[in-house]
Amino acid sequence: MYKCGELSKYHGCGNDFIIVEYKEGVDYNDLAAKTCNRNVGIGADTFIMIKKTDMFEVYFYNADGTQAPMCGNGIRCAAAYLYDNDLMKDEVYELRTLSGIRKVYRVGNEYLINMGTPNFSKEALSIEESVTDTNEMYDFNYEYKGKVYNLNAVFMTTHHLVIPVDNLDISDEVGNYFCTHPMFKKMINVNFVQVIDENTIKLRTYERGCGWTGACGSGSSSSVVILNRKGIVNKEVKVLYKYGTLTIKLVDNEVFMQGPAVRIANKINFFD
Repeated sequence: MYKCGELSKYHGCGNDFIIVEYKEGVDYNDLAAKTCNRNVGIGADTFIMIKKTDMFEVYFYNADGTQAPMCGNGIRCAAAYLYDNDLMKDEVYELRTLSGIRKVYRVGNEYLINMGTPNFSKEALSIEESVTDTNEMYDFNYEYKGKVYNLNAVFMTTHHLVIPVDNLDISDEVGNYFCTHPMFKKMINVNFVQVIDENTIKLRTYERGCGWTGACGSGSSSSVVILNRKGIVNKEVKVLYKYGTLTIKLVDNEVFMQGPAVRIANKINFFD
């Protein structure tokens, strides 16, 4: 058996996670790739490792074993794991991530996260210097195979591209093309967003290191930020997914995300 401790599994609106507490000597990049594999592992979009130091630290690994600075649905599921396993019972607490400390509020059976403020700098987004921005959102049109896409980039705890579309029937090829485009030096998560009305949107996210995911919290936050600045949606928006709904609320320059975190399995062993 792989000496990693017991694993748990959660999901946030269909975005699924394997969660484990820190054990010394474990290669978490390798373990993430093994356990997230949907054919010969447990299967998940992302692997989460929680480590207790002066506070709880939360580390996120993509399905391919690479590391991500933050994950919106994942941070809610990490908070739920801590609550469900009696590691934290406060109504308000803080979790440290590679993208800074995130404040978490338990609201009934859901979790509200302060996602911080959007960042449009080239440095944060790791955009090639040769890319010319038309405004602070890098709002520009890009043609690919005869179709024009409107690209908008924002760092919202991690790298995101927001592309408004008429429908969400997007091919793997298109998702991967923008995700791995060389203008984004660290690749980028790609959100194709369909506006239902000024208070409601739907979206699909093609994540670096994973591909299509069932939902994306930081992607939902990024999409609402961009669409609100364009005057398309209000400051409080419902994001509809097959397995749940997120609420994104803009307050001054901060972004708040609220949604469910559902336990699927707790404290199971994984055999390598």
